[in-house]
Amino acid sequence: MSSAAPVPAGAPAPGAAPRYLVRPAENADQAHVRRLVAEHLPWTFRCPLPGDPADNLLMRQLGALDTEGLPVTWVLLEGSHLRGCALVSLNAARDLLFRARPGSDSGLALWIDLLYADLDGPEPPAYGPLLTAWFIDYADRHDQVSYVCAWLPDGPVADDLRARDGMEILRSAPTESSLLRLSCQRLPYLDELIEAQLPPCVRGRRPS
Repeated sequence: MSSAAPVPAGAPAPGAAPRYLVRPAENADQAHVRRLVAEHLPWTFRCPLPGDPADNLLMRQLGALDTEGLPVTWVLLEGSHLRGCALVSLNAARDLLFRARPGSDSGLALWIDLLYADLDGPEPPAYGPLLTAWFIDYADRHDQVSYVCAWLPDGPVADDLRARDGMEILRSAPTESSLLRLSCQRLPYLDELIEAQLPPCVRGRRPS
């Protein structure tokens, strides 16, 4: 996960329409998301999830909202092509692993629970980092959220992400699951790459 996602080749020139769209997932996306889930491992895993794609947690939550009215599933589109999808949750972070923003009393973090990228697309290395970078920017719109986090069961994958993308790793032992976190922050360069459709409860929260 990255605060400096690679800029895809052929990115729009300044003033041109963004190449990508990020929006909440809808039930109408079910067939495309199911195909992506069925054909690819989660972006941060090296082992498949068991069971039928229909039993996948992302599929079961498609189009759902959390208790704040925020979407929990999102898609990254390039034209009509689905390039990524993700399941996220807004939850309290572990006390020993978290430093809340000054003035915040909630201790919230945006957790990326599952993320799939289209590895058969024209630029597969870009989709996962681009979507996670967008979540870092998106989380910064909520004034009580300080980090974007993810638990990874695969130590080597976590090490790769730290080396490539600069995420902080917190783990109790070298062989155990890793917590990756990165401070949420405004990433203005994404505005030229990604158009976003945000729910009304988020749209007005962008910091000045």
